[in-house]
Amino acid sequence: MENRNNALHYKMYKSGKSIVYAGLATTAALAGLVLANTNATAVHADAATPTSAAVTSQAATTAVASDAVSDANSTVASANTANSSAIASNSAAVKSDADTTVPASSTTTEPKAATSEATQLTSQAKGITDNTATASQNLSNAQTTLTSASANVKSATTAYEAAKSAADVASKNANKAAEDYTTAKQAAKDAQAAAMAAQKKANEAGQSFNAASDALVAAKKAAKDAQDAANAAGEKLEVAKSTLANANKALNDAHEANVAAIKSYNDAKSALEKAEQLVKGAQDAADQAKNNVTAAQNGLENAKSAASAYTEAQNNANNAGAKLEDANSALASANTALDTAHEANVNAINNYNAASNAVSSAQTAFDNARNNETSAAESAAKAGSVEDWKQNVANAEAEVAKAETNLHNAQFIAQHKRAHADNLKTLWDQAGQKLNDATVNEAQKLDAYKNAYHVWNNDRTQENWNKYLQAGKQYHEAQSATTDAQTAATKLGQEYTDADNAALKAEAAVKGPQTAADQAKNNVTAAHNGLINAQKAHQDYLDAQATVQKTGKALNNVQQNLKAAQHQVIVARNNSKKAANDVKVAKANVAAAQTAFDEARNTETNAAEAAAKAGTVDEWQQNVESSEKAAEKAETTLHNAQNALTEAQQNLKAAQHQVIVARDNYKKAANDVKTAKANVAAAQTAFDEARNAETKADEAQAVAQEAFNKAQTAFDEARNAETKADEAAKAANDKLATATKAYDDAENALTKADEAVKTAHQDVLNANQNLKDAQANVEAAQKVVNEAAANAAKASQLLEQANNLLKNIDWNQNANNDSDNNNSGSNSTNDDNIITNNNGSNVNNSSSHAVNNGLVSEKVAVKSNNNNDTKAATLPQTGNENASAIVALGAVSAMFGLGLAAKKREF
Repeated sequence: MENRNNALHYKMYKSGKSIVYAGLATTAALAGLVLANTNATAVHADAATPTSAAVTSQAATTAVASDAVSDANSTVASANTANSSAIASNSAAVKSDADTTVPASSTTTEPKAATSEATQLTSQAKGITDNTATASQNLSNAQTTLTSASANVKSATTAYEAAKSAADVASKNANKAAEDYTTAKQAAKDAQAAAMAAQKKANEAGQSFNAASDALVAAKKAAKDAQDAANAAGEKLEVAKSTLANANKALNDAHEANVAAIKSYNDAKSALEKAEQLVKGAQDAADQAKNNVTAAQNGLENAKSAASAYTEAQNNANNAGAKLEDANSALASANTALDTAHEANVNAINNYNAASNAVSSAQTAFDNARNNETSAAESAAKAGSVEDWKQNVANAEAEVAKAETNLHNAQFIAQHKRAHADNLKTLWDQAGQKLNDATVNEAQKLDAYKNAYHVWNNDRTQENWNKYLQAGKQYHEAQSATTDAQTAATKLGQEYTDADNAALKAEAAVKGPQTAADQAKNNVTAAHNGLINAQKAHQDYLDAQATVQKTGKALNNVQQNLKAAQHQVIVARNNSKKAANDVKVAKANVAAAQTAFDEARNTETNAAEAAAKAGTVDEWQQNVESSEKAAEKAETTLHNAQNALTEAQQNLKAAQHQVIVARDNYKKAANDVKTAKANVAAAQTAFDEARNAETKADEAQAVAQEAFNKAQTAFDEARNAETKADEAAKAANDKLATATKAYDDAENALTKADEAVKTAHQDVLNANQNLKDAQANVEAAQKVVNEAAANAAKASQLLEQANNLLKNIDWNQNANNDSDNNNSGSNSTNDDNIITNNNGSNVNNSSSHAVNNGLVSEKVAVKSNNNNDTKAATLPQTGNENASAIVALGAVSAMFGLGLAAKKREF
């Protein structure tokens, strides 16, 4: 960039130099520049290049920072102000020169008057040439400032684009940080709410767990109390049954004793009756023998009937007793079956509880799997369809292809325009080289032109004059070539500038497609990531479904086991109920058998009494036989009968007492049996109720245990959820703190970037304004240069009049001429010394010295020609008029050349 700015400054300076030369060379011959030949090297445009390079280098270096750009803008603005003021002042002077009229030509030949008038004319011409040189210098300064302003615009624009790019990045970072902060804030809020909700659920689950635990403890105690009560009732039932068995045995013993007593009573009564009959028979033996035989026979039949009835009743009683024993045995078996059914019921309940716990665990696993499936389904739904993401990937890749095509097109256009600009740059550089060559050639031709003038001025021959004219022609041709080269370089420079701007615009236009291509690639990456996430979420969902199916099967299996255990509980409970019913039926059967036995015993007793009353068959058979013999033995029998009667009476009383005792004992035993049966029934009822209570307590315990297990699981899950929610809330708060700091940092960075953009934008505006001001100054300076060039003819006319006055001086007009001449000679000598000093080391002191020196030098030359060499006046090819014109041209050229050389040397 520095070399490019140096080259641009070099060409602009060359352009200004060419304009000055082209404007002045058409009206004045430059032969007089031989007097400023030693300063010619300072006029060369290359001498200004280091200054321009230094300014450009400083602008390029300081453009890195905004402060440097601002300082450069201030420097350019100050230079614009100074240039504008100088141009305005110079413009007024040039316009004043344009308004100044050339005085009428004087014809005086008196040396003093002619010299005075010539000095005034020369001074006036010098003012015009000084203003012209100042205009050229002002143009050069304005062009230099314009170069710096142009460089500042580029530097400011570059700084502004960089600041803008940094601000865009900072804005994106700030927006991203704001989004992250909002997301983190919402996440922290949600996590805090979730933690509070989880804590609330954990507290509620804890309360439910405590209540379930208390209920379980109470249910276990109730079950234990019910079991103890059932066991106690069972023991009481066994005691009652034992008492009933003893009472039944005592009843049987009393019954047997009663039967025996009745039999003894009947036997005693029979014996008494027999004795009475024997006594009566003995008394009425003869009379009653037949009656007794008949009565005995009837009694024999009655006895047989009574004996048969008694046997039947006894058999019935024995059968009833056997049935009673069977009923008691069945009752004992029923009680044993009831105990067995109770144990089976307890085992079934325990199995049911174990199966219920297994179901609870399996249900928990299934619920967790179902929740995981739901979460996986939500994640899969949130991640999106795999097919949709595949389509997104395809669409994104298509967009990438489209964006890359657009980018390639934009890059191709930019490369094409840049190549075109580079070609124009090469052509411009070549044109600059041609301009430089033309300028060098022009300078060489100018040197040749000056040398030809020196040669002709020292030896004014026709040949030297022709060479001088030929050198002037070549110099003007070189000038024209330089102008043409400058025009071509300027045109190519403008074309390159336009092409470079177009290339820059095209290169800038690449940013949009480049950004779109980068965004499209980012979209492809995002789509690929989304596809991967969707595939993973879908696979997680399938895995979760498989886990649900697996845990569902396990749950179904344990539920089937639970149903089987529940069925076993129902079967055991039904068996227990059936056994209880069997016990009740057995008890009823025992009671019925007891009743039947009692009735059979009563019937047997009645039959025994009837049999005893009827007598035995053998006895009646004996009575029959005895009655048949009674008649024969009536007297003996009467005596024996009376004795037997007494004994029978005593035996009857004893037997009667035994019957009473036995009957009382039987009644007491029967009452004891009845009481024992009532006690057994009551004990059985109490036992059944205790067993039912125990069953209900066990069921209540199972329900309480299940509720406790569920409450325990719910409490553990709630605690775990609370812990996870607390950890998530802490993590969310940490992320929020990080996002907050990042957001604050991004906002601060964005603020600084915006301020930098504002500053850089203001620098661009200032640089553009400075560029406009510099361009306006260049245009104004160029206008003044053009106006000053128009005044060159007037300066030439003034110098021509001054030279005519000096040429026509008559040095022999009066007696004082010698002294005047001597003075003039002395002045000439002094002036020559001044010329030497000025040319040697003191050119920069004052341009007026150079002009005066030129004038005196010309005067000396004229005097020398007049006094010592008359060849110039007598050349056949040129008359005096032409010689005067050449002298005038030489003078004005010397004045202009010395002034221009001084100004350029100052530059």
